Amino acid sequence: MTIPPTRQNDREKERGEGTMENIEYRAQEIIENGYYASAVAMMDDEIRESVHADLSPCSEVEFLAEYMRRHYDKYMEEFCV
Repeated sequence: MTIPPTRQNDREKERGEGTMENIEYRAQEIIENGYYASAVAMMDDEIRESVHADLSPCSEVEFLAEYMRRHYDKYMEEFCV
């Protein structure tokens, strides 16, 4: 059974997917699943260095969440690993 797009969007919003809401949760999930090194390797160098300059020292979750916000601001799409 295929879920109609409007219902699919509602389910994504409930889980915090497809939006910039719950970004800290998504960052934590990437780290807990062991994908932090992969995420760093995929990052835009300019954004990564800017976040490092502004936030260091900080936790991996804080760093990744801020990177994801800035990535969205620059590219108008979510950062996916």
